[in-house]
Amino acid sequence: MRRNSERVGAAGSGRRRVFVAVGCAGVVAVTGVTWALASQARSPRQLAAQAEPPPPSTITVPVRVERLARTARLECAAIPALRFPVPVATPDGYGVPIVTALPVKKGAQVREGMVVMAVSGRPVIVLRGALPAYRDLAAGAEGPDVRQVQASLVRLGLLGPAQASGTFDARTREAIVRLYRLRGYPAPGVSSAPPENGQGAGQGDEPVQDGQGDGQGDEPGASDRPSAASVTLPRSEVMIVPERATRLGQRKARVGGKAATGALVLTSGRAVVQCPVYDMSLMPHLTRGLTATVTTPNGAHVKATVQRANVTEPSRAEDAAGGQEAGTVSLRPSKTVKLGDGYRAEIVLESTDGTGPVVPSSALWSRPDGRTVVRVRRDGGEVEIAVEPGLETEGKVAVTPLDGAELLPSDEVIVTADPSGS
Repeated sequence: MRRNSERVGAAGSGRRRVFVAVGCAGVVAVTGVTWALASQARSPRQLAAQAEPPPPSTITVPVRVERLARTARLECAAIPALRFPVPVATPDGYGVPIVTALPVKKGAQVREGMVVMAVSGRPVIVLRGALPAYRDLAAGAEGPDVRQVQASLVRLGLLGPAQASGTFDARTREAIVRLYRLRGYPAPGVSSAPPENGQGAGQGDEPVQDGQGDGQGDEPGASDRPSAASVTLPRSEVMIVPERATRLGQRKARVGGKAATGALVLTSGRAVVQCPVYDMSLMPHLTRGLTATVTTPNGAHVKATVQRANVTEPSRAEDAAGGQEAGTVSLRPSKTVKLGDGYRAEIVLESTDGTGPVVPSSALWSRPDGRTVVRVRRDGGEVEIAVEPGLETEGKVAVTPLDGAELLPSDEVIVTADPSGS
């Protein structure tokens, strides 16, 4: 009995100790929560103080000495430097001009004396010179255009140098007859049946070779001997180009289709980079001689200069804001580039010499007296320096200190809010 009572007493004592421990823990927990809540409590004054912004800090940026440039970035294409549209004139009595022969392939070299196209059965022959064909040449004609044709005939070996007199005479007529006959066409004014299908026997793929003949001209046969005043050289059958070497760069014509000026274009010279301009305000600034950097389709950079800028006709220029071209600018690259699209150009419109100080645009402050100043941190304090702003681009501005002051690369200009409120 005693052992059982001792066991009961011990158990009761253990339970009391547990209850005491739990109670103490609860008191501690309640006290901790109460303290935590009390520590988070804030008065209205404290809350208002916490909501106030922190005092402004001073932000400075170092003065730099660098070159600033304002540029225009354009999408471009490389095209031949010189383009000569093949003219088309309707031969008398033929009505609508029809393409009857296209003997030259696109990209092929075109030499003096070649036929590049036949229109309504008549050839267009390429001759070299600076003066465009502006009239039909016939017996007795005189002038620089006659001398120019005679110079071509001399180079082709059809006329002697001493016979280039500037007058359309018998020897000139005979040389022209021979030129046409070698190309497979009868000369204008010669009574001879036209070639079949409107094509000359020569097809225009082989030029008259320089030095061919003795310069006196072969005697025409009885069937094609010209009369004294019958042979002419119509302007519709001659294309004058100023370059020695040309190629057929564009061929947008087909045999049997209507002939039009510009359907065939001869090209010459090293490629230039041409860029359309859609912002009319840029056109007055795109002047000859400006420098540029051209990026090729493969990422290479080539230096270039502006050759010329052409404004589009007024009716189109007025619509430039709607996506029409305001004009074009042509660049001459310093190295040869391939023809094609995918070029980009950055043209320097205006730049500094790179010797003066440059500061952020946000470092300029206006004063009531009209001065523009920068605030400089020096010797633990702040000084104001009057400046004259110059070229500004991409958040930077070139400045010139006034009144004998200096801005040094070691200076720090302040760009935070101006305490003067100006």
